Amino acid sequence: VEEMKEMAKLGIYLDMQANHCLPNMMHPTVNPNAMMDIMRAVGPENNIVATTDFGQPTCESPIPAWRHFIRLMIHFGFTEDEIRMMVHTNPARWLGLEV
Repeated sequence: VEEMKEMAKLGIYLDMQANHCLPNMMHPTVNPNAMMDIMRAVGPENNIVATTDFGQPTCESPIPAWRHFIRLMIHFGFTEDEIRMMVHTNPARWLGLEV
């Protein structure tokens, strides 16, 4: 986690994928606490980008995966603003788009 914080300070974006905290064919037994703890420790404002990486043949569709991932973030206490930052603001900045 400390290395991730340092990378974020250097401007590196950290990709946090739903497929590492939601059960799927590639990761059937995952512990969502681990990723949520990392996301909280690094901080949504520090270049965290939430993605799904779903839509592959062995995973569920990306839309339900997004719903599950966002519900999980809500369950773990992330605010609407923090979630918006991780799924909209930070990815847009990563791509060089205006927010």
